[in-house]
Amino acid sequence: MILNKALLLSLTATCAVHGAALAMPQLQGLDSLVKPVTDTVETVKQIAGLPGTSTDGGKFGPKWINDVARRDKPEAVHQAQAKPVDDGDRRRDAPQLESRQSGSRQKLAEMHGTYRRNTLAQLSDRGKCNKNNIAVRKEWGNMSRKERLDFIAAVKCLQSKPSQTPQNIDRRAKNRWDDFTVAHVVNTNQIHWSGLMFPWHRNYIHKLEQELRDVCGYPGYLPWHNYMNNQDNLENNPLFDGTDTSIGGNGGSNGCITNGPFKDYKINIPENATPGQCLSRAFDSSFLQRDLNPDALLDLQTKPDIASYHKQFEAQNGPHVIGHGSIGGLQNLILYSCQDVYFFFQHASVDRLWAIWAAQDFKNRANALDQNTDFDERHAYNFGPLPEANLDTELKLSPPWGNTKIRDIMSPTGGDLCYMYD
Repeated sequence: MILNKALLLSLTATCAVHGAALAMPQLQGLDSLVKPVTDTVETVKQIAGLPGTSTDGGKFGPKWINDVARRDKPEAVHQAQAKPVDDGDRRRDAPQLESRQSGSRQKLAEMHGTYRRNTLAQLSDRGKCNKNNIAVRKEWGNMSRKERLDFIAAVKCLQSKPSQTPQNIDRRAKNRWDDFTVAHVVNTNQIHWSGLMFPWHRNYIHKLEQELRDVCGYPGYLPWHNYMNNQDNLENNPLFDGTDTSIGGNGGSNGCITNGPFKDYKINIPENATPGQCLSRAFDSSFLQRDLNPDALLDLQTKPDIASYHKQFEAQNGPHVIGHGSIGGLQNLILYSCQDVYFFFQHASVDRLWAIWAAQDFKNRANALDQNTDFDERHAYNFGPLPEANLDTELKLSPPWGNTKIRDIMSPTGGDLCYMYD
């Protein structure tokens, strides 16, 4: 089996406790939650691709996976460097490419306009969610300096609040930020490459947005990241430019980010994954240029049904994998990628694309779920059978939060949700 491109490596398939593989259960109750784990240093380093491990040739960044070996032998996973975009081909084809992609950008903008019109058309002037109180989640570049600083301050606030995760569930959780990581860890094999991916993550990032606002007094809403901006140099993007109004830039020679407001943040989960428990990144814009350019996004957003849409979205060249893999570092660790605040920008972007796609045809797409696509990755990582994914399925997080039925979060303007994207 060949699994290609910037793969989000699942530590569900590779975490070891005293050399034994750890299989994450579906969250049912306290008796079935993952018990405290101690990740072996070499296991995590191999999968993260940290400098000095035998698989990476000294480069910390996205990898192609040519084969997935035994679950208890992570050192046997064969990795090769991701093939960059061919600069010669890109220069030669630049005029035609620029013209075509300009047209794709325009069509994507038109789809966004349809999304906004159709979303607002469903709302009245009154009611729980209405035209006057609907929240707007903004792209980071569209936010003011104050709005960015408010968001950063709220994230730091959550990172300073004590954890509410019981120690017998995961002793590594030290703060409220870690609580969200635990929720992602214990549900990973259910919520990736399955019909739960879209609704589970919508609920998950909504819970974070609520905590930022209710616990830490954040006056705004969750921001998102436009994949098409600054694809030639991510560090020119205001999200990554290293200033006090960014989330920090690329990792240095050891993978650790060296600037921005989170450069000194120490992750708690997993243990011993990065030098000094730093936030690690390894940008590779070639993935964005090749797989999330306007042409590719337009092809995705014009898929006619949820099965074809979902299949492309979670493919190895789709927005879910590439959105994480192009940032690298912790984003290559599927369980723990949410330790980096970028994770929530990425999944707000995922949620935005899904919302725009659904709004093109609310009648047929508002409640559409893909329960049947059987991704190769589920077998490669031994994630088990496809989980149930229908409107009555309960989405589970972890003890600090209750369960939510899928039907209650299918609409961004229904249930407890009331937001749209700019």
